Amino acid sequence: MTTAAEFFGDPEVLDELVVLYGADVVSALVPAVMGMLVVREATASMDEKQRIFRTDLRYATLAVFRWIGDPAKMDRYLDQIMNEGIDTAQKKFPAVTAFLDGRFDQFFQEICAAFHIPESG
Repeated sequence: MTTAAEFFGDPEVLDELVVLYGADVVSALVPAVMGMLVVREATASMDEKQRIFRTDLRYATLAVFRWIGDPAKMDRYLDQIMNEGIDTAQKKFPAVTAFLDGRFDQFFQEICAAFHIPESG
């Protein structure tokens, strides 16, 4: 059986994760890039601002992905990033909270019953 570490450490899996979750990273960068641009380029035309925005966003996105790929840098912030990610996952997926609280089996049984799905295993 493959462990999560082996699975997510596979370069092909990492390539797929960037495609799946890259938009989430970009969405977090957009407000910062936009805010800096508004202050820095107050006199530029709207077309010029749009061009600069896309260029800056591209640079910022690539910089973040390169940073994520550097284990030495990532390790400094890994606990904080994991905690924030777990908090976000808990807000989106009740199963995560149930798992962390030690109630996943009960949660799974309730879900199966609610959708009339026979439990396997």
